[in-house]
Amino acid sequence: MIDRQGQMEMEGCQSIPEQPVQIVIMLYDGLVTFLMKAMAAIRNGNISEKSLYLTRVLAIVEELYNSLNREAGGEIAEKLGELYSYLMKEVSVINLTSDLERLQKTLDLIVSLREAWKEAGTIVEGAEA
Repeated sequence: MIDRQGQMEMEGCQSIPEQPVQIVIMLYDGLVTFLMKAMAAIRNGNISEKSLYLTRVLAIVEELYNSLNREAGGEIAEKLGELYSYLMKEVSVINLTSDLERLQKTLDLIVSLREAWKEAGTIVEGAEA
C-alpha cells in the first residue's frame, strides 16, 4: 500500500519523455534541486538533511555514469565518465566537510552541463523535425 507521501509524489510525477536527452535534463534538474537543498541544510546546520540530499546527488550522478554507452559515445562518453567520477568525488568531500564554496562550484558546473544538454536536446529536436 502506498503511503500518503508516496501518493502525492506519484500524482505530481511528470510523464516520462520520449527523448533520452530529456531524461538526462530531468536528472540534471534533480541534481540542481538536491544541491540547492544541501546548501540550505548546511547553512541551517542540519547535517542529516545535508547528507540525505548529497546522497541523492551521488545516486543520480552514479546513474548518469552507469548509463554511458562508451562504445557508441566514444571520446565524449569517456570524458563524461571522467567528469561524473570527478563529481562523485567532489560530492563525497562536500558531504564530509560541508564546504559551501566547493558546493557552489559543483552547482555551477552542474548548471552549465544542464544548459549544454538542453542545447543538445534543442538541436536533436530540430534535426528530427
